[in-house]
Amino acid sequence: MNKKTFSNLLSKEKSKFEASVAKFRKLNETVQEVSNEAFDMYDLGNSDHIPNVSRVSSSTSGGQAEIIQKLDAIETRQKVILKFLRSVDGRLIGVEKSLKDNMPDKAEVQAQSKLLRECHVIVSKTQRSLNRITGELEDEEYTELSAELPMTSEVDVRFIEEKLLKKESTETMMRIMLNAKGSKGNVDGVLRMLFSDELMY
Repeated sequence: MNKKTFSNLLSKEKSKFEASVAKFRKLNETVQEVSNEAFDMYDLGNSDHIPNVSRVSSSTSGGQAEIIQKLDAIETRQKVILKFLRSVDGRLIGVEKSLKDNMPDKAEVQAQSKLLRECHVIVSKTQRSLNRITGELEDEEYTELSAELPMTSEVDVRFIEEKLLKKESTETMMRIMLNAKGSKGNVDGVLRMLFSDELMY
């Protein structure tokens, strides 16, 4: 699995999890509202400030029935939340498994980078052969700098830095970058030609 595909998979799972968290918060707020209403009614039914005794009895009886109804609603909501939490837990386990199954293996990435470098060498040799046929011969400086690209380690970076202290090497590197821009079509392609994934990460 390539880096882009893995990134898309992780982003999709993150979105699903965030949606689940939002749903949980909404359910939790609903339960709190129902619970507050029930306790408010309980306080009303048990108030000592109502002067009429018969009204106290009637109000208390009606209030208790509604309190029971509200408590039943709370219990139902709690069951929904518990079921939902089990669902979220299952999704988290799924995300963890997905990460383990789809995380690019370091050895595999290194092998792919090595293969790309080998392909780059072949392309460079082919290009030199074509240049000889067309008469567009590259100088030794051009060939030496090209052979070090893309840079894969700090050693390569230091080597290039030392080379670029010379004006002729700087001019040669500019030619290499301009040629890469012409063949790859964008700056991103030029940067990938200069720096490998191994070096950046």
